[in-house]
Amino acid sequence: MQQSVQALSDNAGLSTLPYAAGAAYPSGEDEHEPLCLLNTREDVLNHISNWAAIGKRILWLHGPAGMGKSTIARTAARRFLKQGRLGATFFFKRGAGDRSNASRFFTTIAFQLSAKLPTVKRLLAKAIKDDPSIIGKPKAEQFERLILEPLSAMNSLSLQALPLIIVIDALDECDNQDDVKRLLQLLEQCTSTDATRLQILITSRPELPVDLGFRAMSKELHHDVSLYEIQENTIRADIATFYKHQLPKIAEEHKKAYGIELPPNWPGAESLEDLLNMSTPLFIFAATVCLFLADTDADLEAGLAAILKEKHQISRLAQTYLPILRWPLSRPRTNLSDHEKRLRIKQFREAVGPIILLASPLSTSALAKLLGIREHDVVRRLNPLRSVLNIPRNNDDPVTLLHLSFREFLLDEALAEEFLVDEQETHMDLARMCLEHMRKSGHLRKDICKVQAPGTLREDIDAQTINNALPADVQYSCRYWVHHLSLCPDLSLYRGQVLSFLKGYFLYWLEAMSLMGRMLETVSALDSLWLLFSNDEVDELENFLLDAKRFLLQNVWMIGQAPLQTYISALIFAPERSIVREQFRMEIPCWIRLPPKMQDSWDALLQTLEGHENWVNAVAFSPDGKQLASASYD
Repeated sequence: MQQSVQALSDNAGLSTLPYAAGAAYPSGEDEHEPLCLLNTREDVLNHISNWAAIGKRILWLHGPAGMGKSTIARTAARRFLKQGRLGATFFFKRGAGDRSNASRFFTTIAFQLSAKLPTVKRLLAKAIKDDPSIIGKPKAEQFERLILEPLSAMNSLSLQALPLIIVIDALDECDNQDDVKRLLQLLEQCTSTDATRLQILITSRPELPVDLGFRAMSKELHHDVSLYEIQENTIRADIATFYKHQLPKIAEEHKKAYGIELPPNWPGAESLEDLLNMSTPLFIFAATVCLFLADTDADLEAGLAAILKEKHQISRLAQTYLPILRWPLSRPRTNLSDHEKRLRIKQFREAVGPIILLASPLSTSALAKLLGIREHDVVRRLNPLRSVLNIPRNNDDPVTLLHLSFREFLLDEALAEEFLVDEQETHMDLARMCLEHMRKSGHLRKDICKVQAPGTLREDIDAQTINNALPADVQYSCRYWVHHLSLCPDLSLYRGQVLSFLKGYFLYWLEAMSLMGRMLETVSALDSLWLLFSNDEVDELENFLLDAKRFLLQNVWMIGQAPLQTYISALIFAPERSIVREQFRMEIPCWIRLPPKMQDSWDALLQTLEGHENWVNAVAFSPDGKQLASASYD
């Protein structure tokens, strides 16, 4: 009985850990992502197996885009899982919300390790119970308390004969370069002691932040393998095996669908040789070609001819993507006029431009609402692109890129030609659409979830109720409107719009962010707005931002706990001359007939740090003065 109670207590504690959905292997988000085919990539997979058996603590596998690093990482993770050695994984993915940054990296790794190691689970639950605020603390402290200390404290008898392995894929897709270097420093610390008994496989492009991180690491701890330096004939043989496996399947499916039988040796030795020459050493080219051919309509031969037509292109990315994008405009029997082609390309940019630049992926239904066009039109524009986009059958699941190189291709003026997406212009459009959507959707209002009782805690509101009241498109707008503004070249166009939004919707936005559990993001959003719009002469917008920041710091903890206190305690205890109080005075409930008499202006107190449930008996500043630690008997 005591053990059951302890297990329930541990599970309750672990349930508070922020978790990056889709980052672990296996995951539902990536269930259709490929593994290495049998008898392919054997050189590198054998190298990984040898490293796992007798190698150094960290293996860095690096190579340019399109060489199959993520496929190799998934295959290695699957093998380690079958061997009982997979401790945890984190598959970074740019533009995929919590997977595109390191904010939930250590909590996600810790959660997975706790599922593998019962002793770690108990120690981790105790660490969270002792300090519930650990989930919001700096990454170094999370690492020490949630990973290093529990692993180091484990009894040696509970460790298995071989170390557990952590797989970290696409580290270069973490969107903060400082975080990349910090993660590598902390992982080096984790593997520099035998107490943790971990090995770590990391894949990435050889980009400067990752490269510098490994250069600073002890050579005794890590070994690196360059995919680019693996013999070209080995890679070519693997790609040939891939084509010989996939192309007959495509021909057979084509026969079933259209009743057209292709020659037994289709596509023929010459075409296969051309495909191999175009593909080597990029597996992404071969994979994309096969996806394109599998999705091509009855004229499969014409689709193949469109691919081979680009074989003299200098850029491999252009060879990969231009035929796929041009196919809907030029395939047989289409007969589009030049005007119709220009219109289709414009519609392509309007739909795909936002997809490749969203901070977090959206479904077709949410994207349609954000863009202000019919969902049917979004689906129609995206359907020809299934070989480069993952478009789920369920229209409520997010559309994602099959490979980051497609985004890079579309943003490269030298490669994308007529399909070029203007990055700055698209961010301007997204910023405008987010602001308009928050104002006009009708979802941002007082008491968004209609709970009525002002003391209702956020944790007591059902998640489905929140998602119904704040659909995905509105949640995206609330979280990322400042992000897109920060990437606009000319902010003068938005000064009036931002002021109008804040004066009309600031409190409703705070309530929405509280309901989403994203209150801490509002502080950084206001800081960003101040940096974006401050100038030598303080105007109405800057005055509002200054007052909004004081209002928020005073109430961020309370609003995060009980969203409707935004309109009660937060407003009535604001200074009499607070701009926010004056602007939203009408939101103070009429049943508060004798509000307290408050001081005219904000005093010197910026923020009260809350969270302890007992007396604080000790405080200490970090040497650089940037962090404060507190201790209490709670």
